[in-house]
Amino acid sequence: MPNTEEIGNSVTWVDGDYQPMSFGPIGRHWEPRYRYAGTYDEKWLDEHFPFLPPDFDEQYYQSAPLDQQIPHPGGGEEIELKNLTPAGRTVFVLPVFDAPIHFFGDDGDREDGVLVLDTITIEPDDQRVSLVWRATRALKKNMFEISQVLVGKRSRQWWAERETIAFPIPLSLVTSNLDEVFLK
Repeated sequence: MPNTEEIGNSVTWVDGDYQPMSFGPIGRHWEPRYRYAGTYDEKWLDEHFPFLPPDFDEQYYQSAPLDQQIPHPGGGEEIELKNLTPAGRTVFVLPVFDAPIHFFGDDGDREDGVLVLDTITIEPDDQRVSLVWRATRALKKNMFEISQVLVGKRSRQWWAERETIAFPIPLSLVTSNLDEVFLK
């Protein structure tokens, strides 16, 4: 018998007609995900390369099975795992992560963006949760139009000094230490 089953449709018979259930990601080339990738043919090469084809669907980026997809969480949500840990029930709260992101064009102009929590990977056996935030910024017709991306907060002094230094200046990634999120 399987270790996971559809909610409201318990596996009771070995020959039953059950939907496959899994916590693993759907590979880029697997059904149903690959059908959202778009059409890569001569027309795409001639008219759109190196950008995505017009029939590309953002759903392609979604690697979670449909029954595990949720709207973007903002942090602070309570997560409850039932029968997935030796304790039987594990509860934790997603951390709130607030970091600005700035895109700098090759002319030095700044465009502010927003980070959204994009991926939550829960590994109950290791008592580990991995979180990935994402920001998007559409390119126009030049894939080199963004010369720098800054993630994290900077002081007023840093921003003032930036105005006096020849562009581009080196930037470093600012990270935040996240406390352990599993409650023991």
